[in-house]
Amino acid sequence: MKRHISQTCLYTLLLLASQAAADAADIQFRSEAVVARGIVRLGDVAEVTTSDATEARLLEGIALVPAPSPDVPKLLKRQEVQQLLQLSGVSLREHRFSGSEVTQIRIGTATVAQKPIQEVVAIQIVPVSPKKSKATEVAATAEGRVGQAIVAHLQGVSEIPAEWQAEVAMSPRVVQALADQPIVRVEGGVSPWLGRQQFMLLVGNEAAPIRLPVEAEVSGTARAVTVIRTIERGNSIAESDLQLQTVSLQRGVAIMIDPQQVVGRETARTLNAGQLVTSDMIRTVRLVKRGEEIQVFSIAAGLQISEPGKALTDGSDGDTIQVEFVDRRKMSVRVTGLRRGEVYAMQTSRSQVQAASATSPLNRR
Repeated sequence: MKRHISQTCLYTLLLLASQAAADAADIQFRSEAVVARGIVRLGDVAEVTTSDATEARLLEGIALVPAPSPDVPKLLKRQEVQQLLQLSGVSLREHRFSGSEVTQIRIGTATVAQKPIQEVVAIQIVPVSPKKSKATEVAATAEGRVGQAIVAHLQGVSEIPAEWQAEVAMSPRVVQALADQPIVRVEGGVSPWLGRQQFMLLVGNEAAPIRLPVEAEVSGTARAVTVIRTIERGNSIAESDLQLQTVSLQRGVAIMIDPQQVVGRETARTLNAGQLVTSDMIRTVRLVKRGEEIQVFSIAAGLQISEPGKALTDGSDGDTIQVEFVDRRKMSVRVTGLRRGEVYAMQTSRSQVQAASATSPLNRR
């Protein structure tokens, strides 16, 4: 009797193990992948095989890394992909991994042998049975809901009034956990909010929400200041020189969204017609230029004395520059007008004022 029970338990365990093995996915990595611009997904770099076609498509749609630049291929290790899958909520123990240890990714047109890129939000274009179609509609709806929530979050935290777009990637477990739960709010993301971003969804009960990690490739456009004519370096910018145009936001490019931030400034380089104006292209108008003679006003002991000097650096209103006088003295001078400056009182001794008054115009206050 005991022997019969032991054999029954053994058969049960073998049956459970065989079912688990049947549901597990075989993920075989390619040695080379040709992708389009955007996000590299698991389906781009690996062949995913499983008995559940919907599960396979969801796995293939998991975002991994941004696509490389057209002229520089990217090497992606299998270990790196596994770490990214874990971050997306995929249990590595439930799947089998094989194939190349390193995948070379490059931009181009996919070959016939390569599986077409599968997007989680585009699952409905793949012919499936009615039962699976319902599951894919839920996934697509979940993607749309999360994308809208992320856009609303970005509109609240960004200092730029931009039109945001979020291409969302969620693991199958996150999609299932989200289900019909209301999204309370979104947290996360890092300024300037562009490129691959990590967010946290708070769903369900607002008092005790469930936290679900999601990833999105974020892009955006904004109305920015551009010039309508070529302006040579060192010229002042007028309001009639400017217009607003819709441009794509990029990391490291500090766009100007208000023309009044630019009007009256001086170009630090030549700007071509139609060019986007960024903060490093303009500066306040230089009232003093290096090497030219300026009048420096010294104030001390109730006396105001004007003395000529040579500017050693450029300067705008309020800037402190170095000035050299005829007797080789050098002082820090604050720019107060066109070719005009004022020396700090602490730098001007009474003896210097008296010596300068012998050769300079004297005005008594």
